[in-house]
Amino acid sequence: MNDNFDFDAQPPISRDQVYISWSETVPISRYIEEWLKARRLRTDDAARAHVHHAISRYPWTGPLRKADVDFYLDSSVNKSELELPQSMQQVRKAGA
Repeated sequence: MNDNFDFDAQPPISRDQVYISWSETVPISRYIEEWLKARRLRTDDAARAHVHHAISRYPWTGPLRKADVDFYLDSSVNKSELELPQSMQQVRKAGA
């Protein structure tokens, strides 16, 4: 039996999916949309691009796991740049 696993011979890990459980993934675009909505931030193209750029700088080289990416984004993205306009914040709070 050979116990030497060749990590370098493995195909590159896809960074276009986020694992939300051990066996379930979502496309990165859906993850970004849900992350923004969960934090009551803007969900326009500029906000999505901002978060996607932040994820592209994520230092982990393994698969993207929701809990890890959530923590990374929560600690590295300036959410004040992505806030809803004041009038929209009131509407979201009333509807929540």
